Amino acid sequence: MVQNDQDITLTSKIAARILFMKPSGSSVVAGEVIARLDNSSFQTNVQSVQSQIHTKKMTILKK
Repeated sequence: MVQNDQDITLTSKIAARILFMKPSGSSVVAGEVIARLDNSSFQTNVQSVQSQIHTKKMTILKK
């Protein structure tokens, strides 16, 4: 069994609930998902901003 002698700390740029996290000590390969965050509130904000952009564009086109 190969063991790594390093520990790492992962951080996120957004506050979100963790939906999935690979168990500590698990083997991983490059590119493998080790955690998944709930992005539903982020998606809601994106949709709201997109709606605001659309409204502003319509206002500009009416002028």
